[in-house]
Amino acid sequence: MKYTRSTHLAHHPFVRLILSSYLNIAPETINLSSTRQGKPILLNNDCLFFNLSGTRDQYALAISQLVDVGVDIESHKPRKNLTGLAESVLSNSELTRFRQLPCEHQQDYFYRAWSLKEATLKADGRGITLPLQSIGFDTNSTIGAVGWNETLGNKNRWDWYYFKLEGISLALATRTTS
Repeated sequence: MKYTRSTHLAHHPFVRLILSSYLNIAPETINLSSTRQGKPILLNNDCLFFNLSGTRDQYALAISQLVDVGVDIESHKPRKNLTGLAESVLSNSELTRFRQLPCEHQQDYFYRAWSLKEATLKADGRGITLPLQSIGFDTNSTIGAVGWNETLGNKNRWDWYYFKLEGISLALATRTTS
């Protein structure tokens, strides 16, 4: 089993308690493992999908009985070289939009894009193994993919949700498999 922060969080007694309520079994009988990329999974169970994320003292747990799910929570930390980081992470269309924004809005935009990308890759099960620039989002009104890596499958089978809390970005990505 590859050890990651998400794998560690999956073994937390509170997470086991929540998962056990969905499965109607005792928390200590939950059999967890992880994919080669480190995504925590339930062994011997193909009817419950879950994903975890943590930042500072905030945690997010997404659970679904219907679709693959990925979640990412990010604390908005000031970055010394936000523009350089944006250039290495954002797609061309996102980078154009980022550069058009006033400086005071660039950080929020960056974390929104980052959390949507990471939630997508976590739902897929790869983690950050694809170039982040190969996925782009239009987030003006509804969230839609404007740049898409075809190895993630048909983008019409994906849905994204985003919430901004005080200094926190929270993104959820879901993918139907049929």
